[in-house]
Amino acid sequence: MTQRTKKLALLALVGITLGVGVGLYYYWPIRTVSGTLTDLKVETRQAWFEFPHPKSGKVIEISVTVPPDCPIELDGQLVQLSDLEIGDRATVRAMWLGKKDIRIRHVTVERSQQSAASRRFRKSATTLTVPAGPMLQQITPDSAILVWYYPDGPSATVSIQPAAPATTSAPAADQSDTSTSAAQQFSVTPQEGRYEARLTHLNSGVNYQYLIQPAAGDFSKLFTTTGTFRTAPPAGTPFRIVAFGDSGTALEGQNQLAKLIPPYQPDLVIHSGDLINPTGAMEDYPSKFFTPYADLLARIAFYPTIGNHDYDTYHGDPLCAIFTLPDNGPSATISEHHYWFDYGDVRFVGIDTNEPFTTLRDQVAPWLEQLLADAGDRWKIVYFHHPPYTHGKYAPSGKVRNSLVPIFDRQQVDLVINGHNHMYERSHPIRNGAVVTEDQGTVYVVSAGGGSEIYQIPPDPPDYLVMQNNKLHSFSIIDVTSQQLTFRQIGADNQLMDTFIIKRSHHGPDPELLPDTRDDVPPDPDAP
Repeated sequence: MTQRTKKLALLALVGITLGVGVGLYYYWPIRTVSGTLTDLKVETRQAWFEFPHPKSGKVIEISVTVPPDCPIELDGQLVQLSDLEIGDRATVRAMWLGKKDIRIRHVTVERSQQSAASRRFRKSATTLTVPAGPMLQQITPDSAILVWYYPDGPSATVSIQPAAPATTSAPAADQSDTSTSAAQQFSVTPQEGRYEARLTHLNSGVNYQYLIQPAAGDFSKLFTTTGTFRTAPPAGTPFRIVAFGDSGTALEGQNQLAKLIPPYQPDLVIHSGDLINPTGAMEDYPSKFFTPYADLLARIAFYPTIGNHDYDTYHGDPLCAIFTLPDNGPSATISEHHYWFDYGDVRFVGIDTNEPFTTLRDQVAPWLEQLLADAGDRWKIVYFHHPPYTHGKYAPSGKVRNSLVPIFDRQQVDLVINGHNHMYERSHPIRNGAVVTEDQGTVYVVSAGGGSEIYQIPPDPPDYLVMQNNKLHSFSIIDVTSQQLTFRQIGADNQLMDTFIIKRSHHGPDPELLPDTRDDVPPDPDAP
């Protein structure tokens, strides 16, 4: 054998050895590894785990698709993917195909004792890096919260005093004893550029004007520093709600509606989710929320719920960081994902329906039932993202039908407002899965034309729907009195799209009602 032949043989042997080594590295056999679940998207069955790589030992984050037939065990019991929670310790039996590519064969989960509330803020950013605001939050009969952003700004003072009554949808309470009151001042120290002023000792149904003054410099060059707001009115006082969802695009549809809403002088806004598309990212809030709604935010309270797109970034943490929502949800759930508040004659409840079915059934439903049972003679309006009665791109939410709708039936909720299917839909009054007379059931509205792409309507709509409209972007107006709710849907052409009235009825809850079991309910309770 010549010297050249020997060299070629040696190179070939080295190449074969390297090839086998690389093959073993990239095509690791089936083995068991342990790591932590860092994110989860049930609708696409995607899960993100942090694992040590079996060869290098380096901790890596891997995105995988969990097959529908993959067994998942929790405390020795087979569970659904939706039952998993961020922070769960997972032992995975898998075929490794590369550094970051595995095929999952079996998952065993050890539930962390860490509470969901303590895991609330796992996110890449906790505040905005550009000036934004001001924004009113949680306006009650005797208080309000004012939020704004100014990176690296100084301490500030908010001065407020009663203002001359403004033109609103309803008369304010008698202000004769407050019109000459001295201004109150509230000091604010920012946290990472976020300012939150809690304004207290106010009077119900009174118009106040406020002025934000920095300890040094000038805020007014970058955003509005003055405004007015009205505290929540006493019971029996008429007021106006605006509702919509699926809005955050910064495109013409959203901007057009944002210009139409202020002249209607709403007293508060509720939002049915997908505030920021496509992923609910913190950096998108200035252009897709603060800019289009600047006029509204500076003078009325805005109450959002978490949509599936908001949920895509750390399960909605940016939304919870932007807003200061009531922290009064079920104790075992993440702070501010579920909440309630009373305003005038209405009890409002906002719910995060991205939660797993078991969380909605075992944690949210009992809390909701008691909350609605204690509402007294108030109207009951519940809002969340995934509609249980709908006919569009997305099917009715099976997990909502099976976990929450029975509560709506028993406690006789007056109105449910949803998003997700980008259009407008209205149901007949529904109770126990059937259409009933006006004073016996709940009306379900999908008001999801807030600015995102409008969806097509499939053929053969179900009998429980009164109407659907996907011709224009639109928003809802609800005028509240003690005796009736007057609902109007307004299109982007500023014309009336639909209207109906819900009249006051005095009937108690029916504990004998059963869950909806009709055939058109998806058998999988976690169906979107």
